[in-house]
Amino acid sequence: MRQYKWNQFTLNKRLLLFISILMLISTTTLGFSGYAIAKQQLDEKGETILKNSVKMARMIISTKYDQVLSGQIEEQDAIEELKETLSGVMQKDGTRKLHHLVDLGKNGYFMIYDLDGNEVMHPMLEGQNVLDVRDVYDDGFYLVKDQIKKGLSGGGFTHYSWAYPHSSEIGKKVTYSEYDGNWRWIIIASAYTSDFNQGAYGIIKVILVVSFVLLAIGIIGSIMFVVRITKPIGQVFNGMKAVEMGVYASIDAETAKDEIGMLTSGYNQMVSAINEAKTHLDEQAKHIRYLAFYDELSGLPNRNQLKEEVNSRLTNMDFIGTLVQIDVVDFKMINSTIGYENGNTILQQIGRALSNILGDVQYVARMSGNEFCIWTEGLKPEAIETMLVTLKIFIKKQLLQIDIIQGIEFYCVLVNYPAHGDTFEALYNKTSIAMKYAKVAKSFHVIPYDAIMEESFEKEMQMRKYLKMAIEQGEITIAYQNKVDSSTKEVVGVEALARWHSPTLGAVSPVVFIPAIQKTNSTIEFGCYILRKVLGDYTGLQKKFHDEITVSINISPLFFMEKSFVSRVEEGIKKFNVPANKIILEITEDILIDDLDYILSVIDELRRMGVKISLDDFGTRYSSLNYLKSLKIDELKIDKSFVDQILTDEKAFQMFKFVCNIAAVYHYDIIAEGVETIEQLEKITEAGVRIIQGYLFSRPEAL
Repeated sequence: MRQYKWNQFTLNKRLLLFISILMLISTTTLGFSGYAIAKQQLDEKGETILKNSVKMARMIISTKYDQVLSGQIEEQDAIEELKETLSGVMQKDGTRKLHHLVDLGKNGYFMIYDLDGNEVMHPMLEGQNVLDVRDVYDDGFYLVKDQIKKGLSGGGFTHYSWAYPHSSEIGKKVTYSEYDGNWRWIIIASAYTSDFNQGAYGIIKVILVVSFVLLAIGIIGSIMFVVRITKPIGQVFNGMKAVEMGVYASIDAETAKDEIGMLTSGYNQMVSAINEAKTHLDEQAKHIRYLAFYDELSGLPNRNQLKEEVNSRLTNMDFIGTLVQIDVVDFKMINSTIGYENGNTILQQIGRALSNILGDVQYVARMSGNEFCIWTEGLKPEAIETMLVTLKIFIKKQLLQIDIIQGIEFYCVLVNYPAHGDTFEALYNKTSIAMKYAKVAKSFHVIPYDAIMEESFEKEMQMRKYLKMAIEQGEITIAYQNKVDSSTKEVVGVEALARWHSPTLGAVSPVVFIPAIQKTNSTIEFGCYILRKVLGDYTGLQKKFHDEITVSINISPLFFMEKSFVSRVEEGIKKFNVPANKIILEITEDILIDDLDYILSVIDELRRMGVKISLDDFGTRYSSLNYLKSLKIDELKIDKSFVDQILTDEKAFQMFKFVCNIAAVYHYDIIAEGVETIEQLEKITEAGVRIIQGYLFSRPEAL
């Protein structure tokens, strides 16, 4: 093979070879350094987005936790709302769609662990323990433990390899973790680095193409272009130095369509791509800041913004201020009836109406869900009440115009500064107490806060403490109320009713302690206790009445939806040797706002066992008739509130007969509750109802 020495080449060849080598080295170096810088900048912006996203999520969690503490929302409802807000609605297969409250990239999502590594929230792994999960490529790296450790240490980033969602492809992933002490959770925002630095890959492609073209063209260059070549390269070099300092400026483009023009054009394309990616990330950061202080659905300020605004006004305020809270009555039921999209439209219309009628005089905010607040200053109580009445009428008219719902109502409460508090938190806590009072009283009038409400609230908190002990220690007893065939006066069945006589509090009404059980997260424990107690009493009921006696047990929606509910019923039937067809489980319409297909499957399982199903409190909700054609039940119980009206309201009686006719069409047994007078009995009998329950025949009695 022939060997060439350097001095054998002509000067032209040497220059051409030198220029070619120089261009190859410089363009490759500039290309890859540009890619590295761009990738680093985009990665840093991506990590900033993750960190800000976690902090925003913690603010949302803190707000929900405050609502739980103040009694505005149940803990389980609050947690599920958080999951839907941060991740998405639970699908039938147990997963959640990737739902980005903020832009975490194509494959990014939020996660929540408890300190034991259980997935509290995850699009694919919710409910699983992942404490010992390791990096796909590094078997010695326990990534969940690292996230928990960094979250407990004040926050930090974790880098590892993991599969893309719904794919076997592995990618590099980065997460940011922080600890939230409210529910003792580790809050995590995650993303794949490829989502953040996608722009950098475009840059390297451009540079590689440009480098190839430059190399090919540079070979045929000549020495006369050396000066012209070195000048733009110097510009590119200086431009790259500026990029390192965070300045993304274009350079003067060469008009010639040669390699120099392509070099400067390629550099300008790189800078443009970086600027575009940076602008996008800046917009994301701006959007996160917006979400921290404004409600995206209504466009109104949120709780954080209202808090800052009110506290700033209070520092220099020497006159009366008023904080008003407005809630839509039964909004959860409305959502289930008309759909969540229409529900959101209602909230948007309410927010728009509040802004339009109040203008700049008052400060309006959407706190969460169906709750709105108004801050006003210097108005007398009668002026405020007039304003709120006018406001409610205006909102109702606005909602009628969009023709989504009829007959919407509002709870409305208010507190005054400085009489009821000198900070926003103090005032807001008082409105929460007043709102709880309004909901219990089912009052649609404007209700001002009163200290008596807080005393009542404190008593309820005390009662909840003793209630958990009562369930554990068996203080809850069962009283049975007879169901009588009015034609024969025979007792055909009984309904089991819980009673509580506390050694500390005395006799506590079921109207008080049953709702409190739901608020203490003891519903399932209480339901199991009552189920065992009643089934254990059945032999005694047969001895007291007769062998064919039926017993009705009230089942809460939460207990009914519990995965092991059917097996618990079956286990109790076998343990106490109770005929399944003598058990009637009473459910209310509230249960129907959840997964109807799942509810129907549970009802089918129970009826196959022989257990009967009764729809209780019929006629007290929004859409009772909608469900009758779908439900396979055995019994329909007409609520006392319906029965109370049939003597004085002919329309109510005609509706009563209409319901009885519907029950007959579907072959349901029908029972009238709360019958207390002979006149009521005669009227009910006229409608064809035979089975009666109420004080006319018997009060609830212990076995």
